[in-house]
Amino acid sequence: MTQTSTGGIAIISDIHSNIDALGAVLTDITAQRCFAIFCLGDTIGYGAEPAACVKLMREFAAINLMGNHEAMYLATTPLAKNRVLRKELGDLWPPLAIAHRQIAEDDAKWIGGLPLVVPVAEMMLVHGSLHEPPTFGYIINKSLAREHFAEQTTQVSFFGHTHIPAIWEEQGKQTAAHTPGDKPTGLDPDCRYAIGVGSVGQPRDDDPRACYVIYKPGDESVEFRRVAYDIKKAQARHAKAGLPKFDSERLTSGK
Repeated sequence: MTQTSTGGIAIISDIHSNIDALGAVLTDITAQRCFAIFCLGDTIGYGAEPAACVKLMREFAAINLMGNHEAMYLATTPLAKNRVLRKELGDLWPPLAIAHRQIAEDDAKWIGGLPLVVPVAEMMLVHGSLHEPPTFGYIINKSLAREHFAEQTTQVSFFGHTHIPAIWEEQGKQTAAHTPGDKPTGLDPDCRYAIGVGSVGQPRDDDPRACYVIYKPGDESVEFRRVAYDIKKAQARHAKAGLPKFDSERLTSGK
């Protein structure tokens, strides 16, 4: 993929406790001279290093959002109002158990205060869909995209959750999906956009490299960047932590 962008806002999501992928992405963000980082949630879950990833996002991200894995983490605390039991979560529980062991009290309180939606100038940030954000809906077809656009009050919004890079475009009553290309994509001022930023730590579009977006408000463009990292090292962390093999294997396939 062509790697040309400099400056702009780095928008990342779905790190999923993958410290190796996150480290590579932060290095790339620095090289691209981005002036801010926004994180759309799911910093924890699936992987072996939730506490380290949380600390990096607290330090480097200007904005952090609540993802469904943060919500599950909060719901599995002993004093949670609507407590979720571990037996209800299946393979989602082991990485959350690690999060409960690793994450310090101050960081846990920080997670509890994360917002679901953040409007910033001409953009809106959300983990899933703007349609009923607490339900963490997916934007994976035209019908769901229209529900999202119905709540969008800006020209552009950014979301994560699907782990798949996507560009949804609304022009009048028409909604269309576009596959991100290798070069920066210009945004038509006569259209509205919902940009799926992909996943740093668990990509699922057949490309195992970490993915994030650089948004340039000045020239109205987005660039999807793919960053290689040491997947075997990440998988070794999974194995050492005793995490489900499936989540480790999908790092190689990007599915």
